Amino acid sequence: MIRTFVLLTAYGEGYAAALQAKLSGCDVVVGMVEDIDMIQSDDELNNPNYKKESAEDKKRRLSTYEGILKHYPIQKVVDTLLSLSDDEKEDYFVYSDMNYVWRYSQQLEGKGIAGNFPNEEDRILENDRKAAKDFVKKNYEDVHVQDVKEYSNIEEATKDLEGTYDIYVLKGNDAEAETVVPQKNDSRMMSKKLIKLLKRNRKEYEKGGFILEKKIIDPIEITPQLYFWNGEPVYSTIDIELKHRYAGDQGEMIGCAANLVFETDMQCRLNKMAFPKAILDKYANRQGLSMIDCGILIDPVDGRMYFTEYCTRFGYDQFYTELEMVGGIINWCETIAQGQNPMPYKNGKFGMGVRWMNTHKEEDYAQELDVDVESNVADHVWLYWCKMEGGTIKTCGYADDIALITASGDTIEDATNRVFSYAQGFDCDDATARPVHDILSLDYPGSIMNRYNYILSRGLLEVGDVPEDVFKYE
Repeated sequence: MIRTFVLLTAYGEGYAAALQAKLSGCDVVVGMVEDIDMIQSDDELNNPNYKKESAEDKKRRLSTYEGILKHYPIQKVVDTLLSLSDDEKEDYFVYSDMNYVWRYSQQLEGKGIAGNFPNEEDRILENDRKAAKDFVKKNYEDVHVQDVKEYSNIEEATKDLEGTYDIYVLKGNDAEAETVVPQKNDSRMMSKKLIKLLKRNRKEYEKGGFILEKKIIDPIEITPQLYFWNGEPVYSTIDIELKHRYAGDQGEMIGCAANLVFETDMQCRLNKMAFPKAILDKYANRQGLSMIDCGILIDPVDGRMYFTEYCTRFGYDQFYTELEMVGGIINWCETIAQGQNPMPYKNGKFGMGVRWMNTHKEEDYAQELDVDVESNVADHVWLYWCKMEGGTIKTCGYADDIALITASGDTIEDATNRVFSYAQGFDCDDATARPVHDILSLDYPGSIMNRYNYILSRGLLEVGDVPEDVFKYE
């Protein structure tokens, strides 16, 4: 039985899970990286473009969940866990929310504590896009890799963009450099926009380098996910995300505006393509919980599948949507710690999560907004960058995400409508979300429903071998 839930974090993405564990009756311990330099590699620290955390940013980061959950220095928490007796360790579950904490989490793997323990290789596989693409080229038969152009400075990219009639997606190698997918199919207009963006954010893009990748027009984007316990596959899901801020996939790209999650058969055709033997072998010797997702873009013209990136950690907001489906985080932890699939205990076939965001511009995030969550919906509301002051929850100004609201149901429509029903118990002025009619829409190519219907129509969720004509467009 899990009695103590331990969160290891650098920025606080996992605080929402820790709060839900507390609401479930668990003791909660948070280990926080206090000096961000400690999660950087030597190469990153020595990079002349490395941007140290400002005093103001550090203050905001460490104020997250102030008055809600107390945090302790992360190494002190790790040392305490390592000092526990074998019997005591059985009461603990460790949740490492991001691969940034690998220097600390890898100390715990194989030490008799349940949890996930990302290591340096996990961070590299997620962070080094070239290494991930090289792995796919070597080990995949049915998933292709787009040719990309790599750059270390803005001037080289500007010259190429000024002379092209192709449309490119911009991806920065550093976490602070945003991914930009042009929304219009006018190559000259989009090239000018990318050049302007690169020049405005020079430090972020030149810090770790960046790539330009030829855009697939109206792709079908899906993310198959596979979970392991002690190296054995346990269960798999699919995540379909809306990544633009506004309805109809308009506005800038953000982490996730809404997401649909549902379980898949581990032997389905899509999983056979996304997780070949090389992936299974890579995880075979891992202890505890580990997971990987494989980002895939399908070209609707010829059906060819293209790899985008690996994520070797739990996704946001996908993980919280899954936890909703199985009745909460403690149910999930206790089931997975026994090496069992938590999905048979699910509360519905589909999980839906919708994110509420601050409508203010980035420079105005410091303006604290009051947040109210009624007790009857608290287990469906996952609070992000908030704190408690004088008995009132307030945004703490670190980012524009305020809360994710999740629900599950036997149909996509049912799960989505329940989200907005629960949202009646959530109140925050100046918070916005993509509306229900947009999430259930069939009116634009990248909608959740269009992508779900596409993978069904192509037989990708069926068990069996991959048919030879799976890529042929009809």
